[in-house]
Amino acid sequence: MKKILLTSLVFIICGAGCSVLAKAHDDYTYEILDLNYNKKYQEALNLANIAISGYPTSAELYYLRGITYDDLNNKKAALADFDKAISLNSKYDDAYLYRGMIKSDLGSIQSAYVDFTTCIRINPKNGNCYVGRGTVKLELGDLDGSMRDLEYGTELIEKHQKEMHEEIDKLIKESDDLIEESKKELDK
Repeated sequence: MKKILLTSLVFIICGAGCSVLAKAHDDYTYEILDLNYNKKYQEALNLANIAISGYPTSAELYYLRGITYDDLNNKKAALADFDKAISLNSKYDDAYLYRGMIKSDLGSIQSAYVDFTTCIRINPKNGNCYVGRGTVKLELGDLDGSMRDLEYGTELIEKHQKEMHEEIDKLIKESDDLIEESKKELDK
């Protein structure tokens, strides 16, 4: 009897604890992104908290929660989450980008400059990092450097957008081709 009760207790505890991991990491990621996109920030925050309890070493989940905190205008909590994401993955360029933006918003311009520069070192094709650094260079009085970074960042962003549109067009064409092939097969 004691063994049955003990086994039942283990299943109950595991069941409660394992329910946090009921979803895959990527499922949480997509849901949090979707909730943020639809401006359901409190729901996104609640889901991010659940996801982090199941995946406490995920830099991406801390990053997403940081974005959510920023959307809720909680800069201090956002900054803490971007710090945590970077501590878990020191090569996470977007975490440096967002941390730089928060620091800039809070008036820590020199520190923001360092984050944007680090972001550029990690990913020299991240146009948003150049735009961020260009913005803080302007505040630091470097007009020429600001213009160079802003122009180059804008070029990178436009190039990336063009590549994304081309990829989407390609996927749409492939989907249309598959639909046509399916229709032909059904007509046989």
